[in-house]
Amino acid sequence: MGIKYPYYYCVNKECKKYGQMVKKKDIHDEFYDYLTVTKPHEEYLPLFKVIFMTGYKEYEKDFKGDYLRRVRDLERLKQEKKEIGIKGAKGIYPDLTLKEMLSDYEQKILLAQNSLNENDHEEQEIEPLLDRSLAFIRTLEKGWSDLPPENKPILQRVIYPEGVSYHYKGFSNPRTTRAFALINEVATSSSTNVTPSGFEPL
Repeated sequence: MGIKYPYYYCVNKECKKYGQMVKKKDIHDEFYDYLTVTKPHEEYLPLFKVIFMTGYKEYEKDFKGDYLRRVRDLERLKQEKKEIGIKGAKGIYPDLTLKEMLSDYEQKILLAQNSLNENDHEEQEIEPLLDRSLAFIRTLEKGWSDLPPENKPILQRVIYPEGVSYHYKGFSNPRTTRAFALINEVATSSSTNVTPSGFEPL
């Protein structure tokens, strides 16, 4: 049996290369090289990590302060409800008034508890996650190359949300993922005291 050579076939009738074929290996090699030049610069990654972690620690501090305030508010409402119940048992409040007051506090406690649950904070080790992400970026082209064929387009859509164009010698794209642009923007910023627009830990 003869050796099979896989090709890509242009099906875009508006393309001047319509109907022409290109070796799959040639396109993959060119795309591999294209990934190396469109991913964030290697020297930017350590600086981005420092800035990101500084911003994240400030975010954590503010979040924890707000969370603890909500906890204190909830405990205060529970204590006030308890005191009203004690006074009601002593006959200080008429039964109807007591019932209305307790119902009102139950509603306040429920709202406070729901608000607390929505903002429940689970400690996460962000730095190891960031390290793994940056390590993947460093070897992005190899990671793409090692993927099975059916998974390559998934990663490509993440990196190039609007797709890429092939010019039968080189690629181009309208924009890369916001994450890549953000790394370049943050790392090239002249000040680490101001968090760039849109930079917020998730």
